[in-house]
Amino acid sequence: MGVSIALAAVDPGRAALERTAFFGSESDGEATVVVERLGGTAGVLSVRVATAGLSASQGLDYAARDVVVTWADGDSQPKLVTVPIFDDFDIEPTELVEILLSSVPVGLGPSILLETGVIAIADADGPVACSPSARHLCLLGSRFRVEVEWRNQRNGQRGIGTAVPFADETGFFWFFDPDNIELATKALDGRAVTGAFWFFYGALSDVEYWITVTDTEAGSRQLYHNEPGGICGRGDTRAFPLQSQSPADGASTTARGAVGPATVLSLPVEGAIGSPVSRQACMANERTLCLLDGRFEVEVDWRNQRNGQEGVGSAIPFSNQTGLFWFFDSANIELVTKALDGRGVNGNFWFFFGALSDVEYTIRVRDTVTDQVQTYRNEPSNICGQGDTAAFPGGGGGPIAPPPPATSVRVGVVGCSQTTNAWRGWIDADPDQVWVVASGYGGGDIADWSRDIPNGDYWGRLDANIAANAPATAVWWQICDLAADNGTTQDAEAVLAEIQRRIPGAPVFVSSLADFETPETCVKQDIENSRFLVDHLTSLGLASRGPDLPMVMDSWIQPPEGDGRCHVGKTGR
Repeated sequence: MGVSIALAAVDPGRAALERTAFFGSESDGEATVVVERLGGTAGVLSVRVATAGLSASQGLDYAARDVVVTWADGDSQPKLVTVPIFDDFDIEPTELVEILLSSVPVGLGPSILLETGVIAIADADGPVACSPSARHLCLLGSRFRVEVEWRNQRNGQRGIGTAVPFADETGFFWFFDPDNIELATKALDGRAVTGAFWFFYGALSDVEYWITVTDTEAGSRQLYHNEPGGICGRGDTRAFPLQSQSPADGASTTARGAVGPATVLSLPVEGAIGSPVSRQACMANERTLCLLDGRFEVEVDWRNQRNGQEGVGSAIPFSNQTGLFWFFDSANIELVTKALDGRGVNGNFWFFFGALSDVEYTIRVRDTVTDQVQTYRNEPSNICGQGDTAAFPGGGGGPIAPPPPATSVRVGVVGCSQTTNAWRGWIDADPDQVWVVASGYGGGDIADWSRDIPNGDYWGRLDANIAANAPATAVWWQICDLAADNGTTQDAEAVLAEIQRRIPGAPVFVSSLADFETPETCVKQDIENSRFLVDHLTSLGLASRGPDLPMVMDSWIQPPEGDGRCHVGKTGR
């Protein structure tokens, strides 16, 4: 009689920050970072927690920490890491410390960054009330103080947003040029509707930034983070409830009751819908903006999906590059638009808009030199801005810088951490024909991708990569089945449809996970189910079969190059 022994998979779980924003004050003396163990609890799990200064200075504002926290077998209790905070007795804005959560190196292997967050340190030396300053906005009778810190992911440059007051409810920030607005913010009293004050912001920039909003009466704070490459705004209709939590409780960077996601970039540009006919000059009036010395004419029509009300956006000129529209109240800006001359970069004029409203609207932009027209439509309940760096090919009005050489193929990528790991080999081989992955897909199980539809974390990562790269002419999707709850054919079809919606017109090629020389090396995967899902999609003609990756050899994943688990080093890539 045979004996069957079932071996249970060992799942140590994973470490994660309890939230992505923690709060402290110079008067507190310290801030506490909470690290959780999620998923399984089998075996020992360790993670490295370190700090790095953003606007806060190490030694002056805080004491650096670089520690390893460890959970024993079966332990699931959160771990606390305290970061000492110093009072420098200067009156200053909110200062940020970055928290870096990373893997503990195996042998001589690298430490892999897993997640980041921030500590927001409030000043204890200045007045509590909000008073006008170039470093912050004061909104809604100066009850709310709004501060912005930014970091350019392309060159590492950092700075504090310069505030531009506009109305009691609305204000703006610029980062690089006073005429070039990068961020629009708005606070509304929504207590009669949701029992809370509301906060909205609309982006006209894809650099990384952090917005800290302080209710100076209640003492509570919210922090909103735009990841590098994101150009989405957010509408938080429960930002500051009547029973606001205290700063010690900590507010999440994830907006509760948010109208739209924070890290989504979509470019549903319908393209030119007209040909040269009249070439009429731009005539600025109550409904028309004229940008870039009058070359571009901008108009907006809107419709409130809640009551069917329709109207025309009322234009407010702001600068040569930037203009505003209001729909219901002249003090309540709903839309910020911007035109830039990007011919020196890619041979085109660029168009951006940032939303402070989730109503349906259509923006019509006309190049008065060529009469080419672009239209941009915002779907009801969406609050994402858009950035179109190919809006209008350069022509007329001065010399045109030659565009970079065209590439016939540009391949995008979707998958998991193993996909990102292998993809680096293709980047090394031919960086001009594949995406550079700005936001990795760590985890990336097919069931997670399916559950996240349409605006969860993994789709935000894909959108960040869409924003950071030239439009994809094809997409490679490695179907990763990593969890105990195997992905289904319904999951596969749903994820494929969402990829096609986000990257329209690009054929999708699907591949399974690769075999391992020693299968036990990477235990958290189901290669057979991954292959089954690839076969399912290709047999129905929904996708094309992609490349079969070679077997992963043990020597490729062992330290010092690999991580000793599932990820190859340079030789394997």
